[in-house]
Amino acid sequence: MKRVLRSVVCLIPLLFCNVPAFAQQQEEADSRVPRRETATEAEIKEASQAARARRAIEAPGQVTYQQVLADPDNIELNFRYAKSQVAQGNLRGASATLERILLIKPDLVRVKLFYGIVLFRLDNLDEAQRTLESLKDVKMEASLRAEVNEYLREIQKRRQSTHFGASLSLGYQFDTNRNAAPSSKRRLFADAPLAVTGTSRQRRDTSFLLIGGLDVAHDLGFQAGHQLIGSFNYFLGEQTAVDQLDVESFSLDSGLVLKSRLANLTTTGVFEHTLLSRETFVRTTGLNARLDRDLTKRLHLFASNQWGWEDFTAITENAAAPERRGERETFVSGADYQLTPTMRVSGSLGYERKGAKTDYNAYDGFLLSGSHLWLPGEGQFLINAISYQFNSYDGPDRAISAATRQDKQLRTRVTYGAPLTFLLFKFGKGNRLFDDTTATVNFEYFRSLSTITNYTYRNFKSTMMLTKRVEF
Repeated sequence: MKRVLRSVVCLIPLLFCNVPAFAQQQEEADSRVPRRETATEAEIKEASQAARARRAIEAPGQVTYQQVLADPDNIELNFRYAKSQVAQGNLRGASATLERILLIKPDLVRVKLFYGIVLFRLDNLDEAQRTLESLKDVKMEASLRAEVNEYLREIQKRRQSTHFGASLSLGYQFDTNRNAAPSSKRRLFADAPLAVTGTSRQRRDTSFLLIGGLDVAHDLGFQAGHQLIGSFNYFLGEQTAVDQLDVESFSLDSGLVLKSRLANLTTTGVFEHTLLSRETFVRTTGLNARLDRDLTKRLHLFASNQWGWEDFTAITENAAAPERRGERETFVSGADYQLTPTMRVSGSLGYERKGAKTDYNAYDGFLLSGSHLWLPGEGQFLINAISYQFNSYDGPDRAISAATRQDKQLRTRVTYGAPLTFLLFKFGKGNRLFDDTTATVNFEYFRSLSTITNYTYRNFKSTMMLTKRVEF
């Protein structure tokens, strides 16, 4: 009994010193911030590439086959019809339409350029190169000349056996509740509600973001297209006020992509080193595997398994972090469906098991997520995403409450992006520095409900980013 009283007496001063021992729910979440932000960047990169690929084939209005039949000798109408075919995903039909136009008038620069782009999209690199090189000595507008040269460079890149890519993102972020202060303004200690005071209250904060990446893919020379892949990513989130939540991370992965008619299998080994407040917080070593299969032209299925051993270490703000040490395994399966050439929806279901040295840090999690991608044109894209996760912990943390923790977490996100040259209008055209640079603005709402009031909170976050990517 005396030992218990002595422990309580020792703990009481901590309650009034705002020691983060009772605000540690954000620290584990922050250990996963780099992974989540990098995944968001990968999603933005994919959307940006899709939007950019469509930019060269966009038509001001749709033309039907019936309109062409009514005026078959109208070259401009046929050209617009070819663009409409490409916009609908009918590349082979567009190729035939453009061939007919060029048989009648072989010197139409815009038609021949567009034909070369269509051949490139069909992966007919030899014919695409011949078509585009035939335009080298033809007089044309500077913008068309730049487009010809750009696609000739893309053809050369496509022919390389080894491809490199590098990206750099700089951004500014604002959080309304960076330290995840509870909505009730109360925290439990041994089931006794205590007022949140001082710096433990809800704190708004801004931060500087830097995300850098280098990736490589090497074709192994097989007809199926098997590849060796690897990447290195760096993440820095530098807070303005809440310095104890500064996050820095380095990650490295490498593996194989094995392709077959049945499915594509991607396997990678992963190492990640994350620092919190400039101290090593967690090192993760793991393996990832993913299966991808195109069931139809519109429907894509995927399934993934991620396993990692998380080695948490004690830091100044959290001496009990090693209690979270253990494995984390996640299974996710889902599908992407192409509603239209400019719209795609995705959905996934997942299960996560987090192991730990203490049962109040171990849990089973169930995940549900969905997203919608829209390409409005001119290289723009809009991503709407929503996810829900339910975590059920193995046992209670009796220092906080005798109740076992269960969390329900909802996250919604809207991201708009566009090429910097589009946003700057004529001021950005012709400047190579702005080429392949994407500007994005992101709004995210996060809500956590829990059986323990300590973990019930909300946060609204907005982010502005500039991303420059080069491939060589």
